[in-house]
Amino acid sequence: IKATRDPEWKVRWDAVNALGELGDPAAIPALAERALRDDNAHPRWRSLWAIASIQRLGGDAKTFFLAGLDDPDPVVVRNSAVALAFFGQPEARPELLRGLKDPDDFNRWEAVFSLKEVPSAEVVRMLRLMLDPTAEPVDHVRSEVALSLGTMGDKGVIPDLMSTLRSDPSPAVRMRASLA
Repeated sequence: IKATRDPEWKVRWDAVNALGELGDPAAIPALAERALRDDNAHPRWRSLWAIASIQRLGGDAKTFFLAGLDDPDPVVVRNSAVALAFFGQPEARPELLRGLKDPDDFNRWEAVFSLKEVPSAEVVRMLRLMLDPTAEPVDHVRSEVALSLGTMGDKGVIPDLMSTLRSDPSPAVRMRASLA
């Protein structure tokens, strides 16, 4: 547990991984802390896997993530929403929808990636808009949008995906649209 706070992200990742493999519920608070506050995505995301390995659907960690939605630090709020979405909790949706407008493309990508776990009509509507390269100029974000729309299974997006397949300037986005 102490190693989850090591200055090196790789050490934190290894510690989180080991805690997930051990399966001891006593690790949940440390893992939730990593999921909420780690400055590196690798131990942050691996913490979610570790929590799921210990307690299906997040168990006790859900209270940490719900509380994180009210944290004064916007990074903790975003990380809380990502964590809640990982466990399929719809409370994540409002913050993740706000994340679609984040100026940082990784944060937008992470919001898109997470929203597929908590789909709704509003999520589909917002993601459809992001297929347009003028609305979302970053290829890897649009690529994730296409794949997420396909994953959610709403047949109403097929025309949008077909249009993306025919006209998107990025081969990677077109490939993901074809997979979707």
